[in-house]
Amino acid sequence: MVEKAPIEQLEMMDGLSYVVDVGTQLSENQMEKEEEKPAPYQIVNGIDEGVSKITINEDDDGEAGEDTNGDDIEFPDNCFSRNAIALFSMTVFVVMCVTYVYIRDKFGHRINEVMCKPITKFCNKHWNIIRWASAIVTLALIVVWIIVDTSKNPANMMSFVGLFVILLFCFLFAKYPDKIRWRPVIWGLVLQVILALLILRTWWGFSAFRFLGEQMTIFVDYVEAGCEFVFGKLWYNHYVAFKILPLVLYFGSVIAVLYHIGLIQLVIAKLAWILQFTMHTSASESLATACAMFLSMAETQLMIGPYLSDLSMSELHAVATAGYSTIAGSVLASGIAFGINPSYMITASVMSAPAALAISKIFYPEVEKSPAKSRKTAKPRLPEYQNAIDAIAGGAMAAVPIAVNIGGTFIVFLALLEFLNAFLSWAGGMVGYPALSFELICAWVFMPIAYLMGVDWEDCFLVGELIGMKIVTSVLVSYRKLAVI
Repeated sequence: MVEKAPIEQLEMMDGLSYVVDVGTQLSENQMEKEEEKPAPYQIVNGIDEGVSKITINEDDDGEAGEDTNGDDIEFPDNCFSRNAIALFSMTVFVVMCVTYVYIRDKFGHRINEVMCKPITKFCNKHWNIIRWASAIVTLALIVVWIIVDTSKNPANMMSFVGLFVILLFCFLFAKYPDKIRWRPVIWGLVLQVILALLILRTWWGFSAFRFLGEQMTIFVDYVEAGCEFVFGKLWYNHYVAFKILPLVLYFGSVIAVLYHIGLIQLVIAKLAWILQFTMHTSASESLATACAMFLSMAETQLMIGPYLSDLSMSELHAVATAGYSTIAGSVLASGIAFGINPSYMITASVMSAPAALAISKIFYPEVEKSPAKSRKTAKPRLPEYQNAIDAIAGGAMAAVPIAVNIGGTFIVFLALLEFLNAFLSWAGGMVGYPALSFELICAWVFMPIAYLMGVDWEDCFLVGELIGMKIVTSVLVSYRKLAVI
């Protein structure tokens, strides 16, 4: 006898109530087959392949909508509104990019002669006045924002105090403390504050990054089609090997296609120009920092390959700092696959880029006359592809070493971590403390840093453990730990 299954109500990311009727209760054999399916992450936008009926209800009282028969799906009006807004936003972005490229190619030289050069000449002539005026206004706005933002929760001031403690630490251990140029340092921190305000304190900025994160999650899940075809229906039993690593190949192909059509160059070049103009860093290190927001260290080196031989030690230090401070596309995909919120990861990567340059210029100030400093612009470069199909294949092949590197890193670091924990447990047992482990040591050592970052004290132990594992082992090992918290 087949019984009707109950209706289950799910609360999804967009705040709507999704009421799912799974249809009929399955027999024991059918249930065994169903158990082979991977669970929660098959549901995309509230719709699962095994669902026979979905009713979406947005009533204030939270009650389910009218029950209907068949495979009908009822959508609220604002569901179409969200889709329309997303489609409109993407359309506007594409139109703006195409329009910009057309105007740049057709009228760029004339616009530069008529508008840009006179403005630049005026700014250079009155630079001292503009510099001090902008500095005073910016500082005043930041102070006002800090007072307003922390008035309701004074504990937030701890992260502001922690910022100065970290800057003091960098200054004390700087290579040449007396040679520090403070313009890139100040502007790097100012840009980070501005990005924080736009992303975290404005409705449209937060919504945009949340929407981007949701679409990234859906986009990442499409790799499961290839995983199932190559590894079979039980691929999810080996999640890291059969999804995390294929994701690296997937993203490698996507990046190659975006580069082939010119979108990557356009975005990175403009971000690099903003960093170079505000922070007065060289074109090469600004380009490398902009690349690091989206690409891995290996891909960043390919982008700036023609300029590497001209970089000074300070610029090389800036390139390495930016690479370790941001999140590469392949690592971003891996973190999403582990279950980490993509909105947080994208926000952290974008906000960390200017701060990475600022910290780098404190630790290792520029003391050489770098040939790259005289270069006004630097263009990103990757291997050229004949067409989109060639870019897909070439991007996947170029990502194979990265995937192998990630898999090898997982195996080696986790094995060594297990060995180290066994040794520490044995050594701790000799003095009556067998619970001693590497994670425990990291937690105690990095707890003060976590507290200075603004983390609540009750969470500092856990955050300190994650920071230590990221620094000493690998970022993916710490993401794996973060995903299960």
